[in-house]
Amino acid sequence: MRIMTKALDTAVSAVVERLAPEAGRPLPWADIAGAELTSRRLPWAVARRRTDPLLLPTVGHPDRDEVWSLSLRSSAPFHPGRLMARIEDLGCGPIRSRGHFWLPTRPDEICEWDGAGGQLSVGAYGFWGSRPPSTHLRYVGIDAADRDRIAEAFAQTVLTPVELRRPDGWVGRDGGFEPWLGTRHSAA
Repeated sequence: MRIMTKALDTAVSAVVERLAPEAGRPLPWADIAGAELTSRRLPWAVARRRTDPLLLPTVGHPDRDEVWSLSLRSSAPFHPGRLMARIEDLGCGPIRSRGHFWLPTRPDEICEWDGAGGQLSVGAYGFWGSRPPSTHLRYVGIDAADRDRIAEAFAQTVLTPVELRRPDGWVGRDGGFEPWLGTRHSAA
């Protein structure tokens, strides 16, 4: 019995192709049940590119087969309070998201973003060192309304130019992300 429709089969295949372009053309879902799946070893550079939140591709794929991708970048950090208020808009829904960001309360720390299917993981990843801090999130989804909601929430969550001109106003403040990132003194 065929559970998925042809349109859904095409959309799912397009999502898989976006998420893992190095893996080659995915099998049609209808053929997987009877197919013998074999594991392939990925080259180290490909595996690292898939897992390192700092090595995201800079361009997305064109929208097709009802699947969209979105790359959001800013040299500005997220405003901690606005991020907390809009985190569901940025991380929930039938989407896949990955990337990195920073907070003005933790200017030297890289924060990792990893979400799928409404589940979001935010954590400390390391330190910027000599790299300039940046915020870069990549998304793949199937509902155009999610794309618009995410882009709008991102634009409203990063610091404004006026807020950026007052960097000392954040020093020593509690950003509210300690449950995910640890206390400031233990992360520095």
